[in-house]
Amino acid sequence: AAAAREAGFIDMTSAAGDARDLVAAATRRFAGMGGTILYLCGEDRAADVAAALAGAGVRVATTPVYRMVAAERFPPP
Repeated sequence: AAAAREAGFIDMTSAAGDARDLVAAATRRFAGMGGTILYLCGEDRAADVAAALAGAGVRVATTPVYRMVAAERFPPP
């Protein structure tokens, strides 16, 4: 949320939890409003947030923006 604010966005919410918390927060805020929300996420996800929100009538555009890669070694301190 802080990075979004610094980039000029004025209305954002952080679920401050896991995927279940995100789905609950998005459902409260967007169910019944129409339109599509943008879900910026990792390439690998533990939960299908878009499918969970679809069940609540919230359309989601899922866009992976990062991926995790195992480090071969750590840089020196």
